[in-house]
Amino acid sequence: RTVLAPKVQGGWNLHLQTRGREMDFFVLFSSAASVLGSPGQSNYAAANAFLDGMAWARRAEGLHAVSINWGPWAGSGMAGTQGDRDRLRRSESGIGSIPPPEGVRILGMLLAAPSPQVVVLPVDWYRFGRAARQPNPFLIELLPIPTDTLKGIQTDRRQWRQLVLERDPEDRLPVVLEALREFAARVLRIPASSIDTEKPLGEFGLDSLMATELRGISEAELGVSLPLVDILSGRPLSYLSLSVAKAFDGSATDAGKHWTENGRHPRSKPISADEAESLLEKLPEFSDQEVTEVLEKFLASKQGVS
Repeated sequence: RTVLAPKVQGGWNLHLQTRGREMDFFVLFSSAASVLGSPGQSNYAAANAFLDGMAWARRAEGLHAVSINWGPWAGSGMAGTQGDRDRLRRSESGIGSIPPPEGVRILGMLLAAPSPQVVVLPVDWYRFGRAARQPNPFLIELLPIPTDTLKGIQTDRRQWRQLVLERDPEDRLPVVLEALREFAARVLRIPASSIDTEKPLGEFGLDSLMATELRGISEAELGVSLPLVDILSGRPLSYLSLSVAKAFDGSATDAGKHWTENGRHPRSKPISADEAESLLEKLPEFSDQEVTEVLEKFLASKQGVS
């Protein structure tokens, strides 16, 4: 509601109030997220996609409208609140930032744009393509990397799954744990050796967007999705690796010796009221199933059981 309402309701109200007036300009500030997607921010991408659609609808009615899908502006907006790690992640994906003077100049050029929708995004398509977990059909003609090269990259990234499958079921857990630690290190931009697999990833700086990225890497390279609620509620990698190992064949029974009869890790603790509240604040980023899991954990925390 807090993300969708301002753009959807605000944009629609402006559309209705100006529909019968002769407007020189009608400019909508959208985001490149609605074109490229933004992991963990589907509500934000959807809100901006609404503005894009409204611009096309107004043009179809003969009204002025242009929706500008801006990339990040340097030092302002969402990009201005990012930490060094987030800026590094964006840079590694090939996405640059727009200097404000340049953005203002481009805005002036686009006020009378012939198209109802324009993307303004500094991007290195080669790096963007290499950072993609799978070829994007929508962008395939823009990426200077041959399709067979992209497929080769994906094949290399699926080697973890092959390594797991080559092991006997009872020997898979250590490989899965090492894979998840490598994935987490990649997301956190820290050495894998510095990650204690018995500690919550939040202690190493993992946030909700990083958790979404970690889940995506696990899906792409192991073929198994990690529940966001488990990552964000403080489950250590040793716990997460159990569920992943079991997803391969339903076994990994020997791993159960690390857990008590009620399914809790010996070093884990019931989530506190603050942790439960933090999880509830992230509800817009979760699927219906994940929302259910969060609520179940919240209720369990009231009884002192995670």
